[in-house]
Amino acid sequence: MHELSKQEVELASILLGMAADKFANHGCNDFELPETWTQEECDAFTLAMSTWNGDPEEHEPGSRITQDWYAMNYLAAMLRKCSEQPAIQDWITDRPPTDEDALIDCGFCVLATYSNGLTGWERVHDLRDWTQPVVLPSDPPFPVIAWQSIPKAHEFKVV
Repeated sequence: MHELSKQEVELASILLGMAADKFANHGCNDFELPETWTQEECDAFTLAMSTWNGDPEEHEPGSRITQDWYAMNYLAAMLRKCSEQPAIQDWITDRPPTDEDALIDCGFCVLATYSNGLTGWERVHDLRDWTQPVVLPSDPPFPVIAWQSIPKAHEFKVV
């Protein structure tokens, strides 16, 4: 199975964004989400789009219809976000972090990826049993699926 490189993901994001701009000028933009998706999957996708757009209150649960250009813009933004994230091979998935892996200046923290796709800093001692859900202040608990060391400020690459 071929995994997309960061460059391929970035290019897909650019092309999808361009297509979204073109589609936005079409007369009808109704788009029905795939029949293979459950209603819960449709609701999760459209809620994610509304939240990304800054208007989660506009979300209409129970609908399978969205706008093609809106879905394209959302997916372009998510792909762009993915292309900015470190490659998956840079993430550690086979062991919990230790104090030696952590950035001491930040309270012995590592960068964690949760099963919902979000990332955040977690203290090493909170991840001793790292596959158990981490309770976030505003979300239901999501297990950490991978982690990596946080580079020091002088190690960040400016592009």
